[in-house]
Amino acid sequence: MSETISPHAASATAADLSATANELRAAAEAKILQFTDALKKEDLKTLTNRAVNEAAARWKELSTNAAVFVRESPGRAALAALGIGFAIGLLFRRD
Repeated sequence: MSETISPHAASATAADLSATANELRAAAEAKILQFTDALKKEDLKTLTNRAVNEAAARWKELSTNAAVFVRESPGRAALAALGIGFAIGLLFRRD
């Protein structure tokens, strides 16, 4: 029992197949964009974590150096703190 497909039905089926293929292509492209964005966000997360860790290490080093300076020269440290406080006061002074 072989059925013959009319030329009109064949072209309609070909058009349906073409439309379905285009829909699948668009869905695949959208999924690729989602994965690309996810990868970029992961890279951004990694870079942010690295920057935070470096900043924390620098802050710890600065804090340690400041503590050593205060222990070795308490008078100079007090004068430096006074000068810095005065400068900040001038910056935020209201006339």
